[in-house]
Amino acid sequence: MRIAVIGALKSEIIHLLNIFRNLEKMPARGLCVFKGGAAGHEFYFAVSGVGQLKSAAVTAALIERCCPEHIILTGSCGAVAPGVSKGDIVIAKSIIYHDIEDRFLAVLSDRLKKNFYRFAAPSSVFPFFENKFQDGKLHRGIVLSGNNPVAGTARKEELYKKWGGLCAEMEGAGFATACETAGVPWSVVRIVTDECGDLELITAGREEPLLLKKLAAYLRTSLGLR
Repeated sequence: MRIAVIGALKSEIIHLLNIFRNLEKMPARGLCVFKGGAAGHEFYFAVSGVGQLKSAAVTAALIERCCPEHIILTGSCGAVAPGVSKGDIVIAKSIIYHDIEDRFLAVLSDRLKKNFYRFAAPSSVFPFFENKFQDGKLHRGIVLSGNNPVAGTARKEELYKKWGGLCAEMEGAGFATACETAGVPWSVVRIVTDECGDLELITAGREEPLLLKKLAAYLRTSLGLR
């Protein structure tokens, strides 16, 4: 099986890259793709950069160049829902693009609403990942995806009240759009590195490297990369 893994930053995939002894670097229209084989699969790794547009563009280019059968978006996120804490893993059952304005949403038909801002992960991805995470809790549900960081308790509570999401991030909607346009199954697996509080943007980075290492260990187990 051909499996692609994308992170917004290299730090979000570096611990997976380090598993492979003989990675092949594949230039692709200015995109740097690393290829490796393990556990009977071909793996392709790429860094998209931060934000929806970059995520969509890199995902589309990766699909065209490598023809993956499944794509995983991974990396960090901020907790939104009560009960979701730093160090927990979140697997998306759906992604909601939360930055859409209410006045614009109001004029869309039900069909356009479904296709424009809400993306349901293919049901086939759920057995793909381990149901246990020994270093924290594992959550499956709505991932909120927007254009800007969610910072501050008030904003966090506003989003949870409106959408009911587990966590927030900034690449998933663009990523899912590219995957669904190409008809490629996708999944989003992230670890909570901050809780979107008033001071989180200042303090979150201190623990992030260790938490991303724990996320990589979970993905290694799920993908059979012992």
